[in-house]
Amino acid sequence: MKKIGILGSTGSIGKNVIEVVRNNQDKFRPVYLSANTQVDKLISQAKEFLPEAVCIADRTKLKELRNGLAGTHITCLGGSEKIPDMIRSINADLVLNAIVGAAGMPSTLTAVEQGLDVALSNKESLVMAGELINSICEKTGAKI
Repeated sequence: MKKIGILGSTGSIGKNVIEVVRNNQDKFRPVYLSANTQVDKLISQAKEFLPEAVCIADRTKLKELRNGLAGTHITCLGGSEKIPDMIRSINADLVLNAIVGAAGMPSTLTAVEQGLDVALSNKESLVMAGELINSICEKTGAKI
């Protein structure tokens, strides 16, 4: 079973990936999820898949996230700066980065630095730092 991290799980691409995972639960297990502001959708996804951690980029919604997942053993994080920490601390086989715009670049960099393969739906990462990302991939063996 492939362990995946889904960044931007409540957006249009993330929701499509969630649907693929839902239909292939024997092949994929989400180990972490992140969302920008849609805390209710993130809570629902977390309750369904029981990942190790979730992160809401809008830290003002962290209390709501924690309340919504009370009684689970899911680690709840708040603030976009916590996403790279989540990538570093939880073992995944693949990171799907569907975070919109420049905000997705730190997650891409962190994942490839860790030697993780990245399914990239965030073109800005490559536009802004493609040469750097490719150089890191050569060193770590990560694939985009």
